[in-house]
Amino acid sequence: RGLEEEVFRRIRDLEGETEQKSARGEDMVGMLQKQIGELSARAAEDREAGAAGLAAAKAEVEAKVEELATKLDTAQGAITEQISAARSELEAGASAMEDRLLGELYEGAEQRIGLSSKLEDLEEL
Repeated sequence: RGLEEEVFRRIRDLEGETEQKSARGEDMVGMLQKQIGELSARAAEDREAGAAGLAAAKAEVEAKVEELATKLDTAQGAITEQISAARSELEAGASAMEDRLLGELYEGAEQRIGLSSKLEDLEEL
């Protein structure tokens, strides 16, 4: 009878230890699950922050590209205006030179005509 009681007591002790270990194991599993949840939440936040950062960087690059495109268009417009103005000046200068040369030719022709008539007058004398 003493041995039987000892065996039952030992079984109860083992059952108690098993329950304690099981409870501690469940506590540990709960803690690990909680930590996994926290890490998962942080990872999701990091992914969202990373995505937001990428979106912001992309928007900044797009804005810079748009700004540079606008500056390029403005510069091209200014260059086109300068070329057009230079062309107009050259054409005006060429036209003025042409007019001056034609004027000189007419003057030269009139002088020739005048000299020719004077020569004729002299020959008649």
